[in-house]
Amino acid sequence: MPIGPDSIVIRQLTAEDAPAFQALRLAALEACPTAFGASVEDERALAISAVARRIAPADHGNAGGVGAFDGAELAGMACVFRAAGRKEAHKAHLVSVYVAPPWRGLGVSTQLVTAAISMAQAMTGVRRINLTVNVANKPALALYRRLGFVIYGEEPEGLCVNGEYQNEYLMSLALA
Repeated sequence: MPIGPDSIVIRQLTAEDAPAFQALRLAALEACPTAFGASVEDERALAISAVARRIAPADHGNAGGVGAFDGAELAGMACVFRAAGRKEAHKAHLVSVYVAPPWRGLGVSTQLVTAAISMAQAMTGVRRINLTVNVANKPALALYRRLGFVIYGEEPEGLCVNGEYQNEYLMSLALA
């Protein structure tokens, strides 16, 4: 079956999706190490049960993930989680956004981030969703801007990848 936008289904991830999520996440971290705060070594050490709790926690009111599926294959992912603590519970964070190369250019990232934004909007009391993006990641920056995120700061040396420092933009989207 050919790959196309009509073959993609976006849905909330479940614990059963954890092995596919972890495989895609490891591939993402290996292919694009400057796009993520996590390292492939740290992620590889996570148990599947920990991955399952991250993408499909018992309380979906505080976190979860969405996936883009082409049939049974996980083609893309995005996760959102509410900030911890009473004083920050009005904020959510968008993380782990990635679309595998064969599915790029089909609007999958837009669908994933839109679904993640909807998850954050469904979290009681969440007024804002924040993210960080490498300043050199022009496609991701364009996606986030197109969806209404605005830059509110820049973190110098936000990441250190293989001894090289990377600046990151801090971006936010008002939900309320």
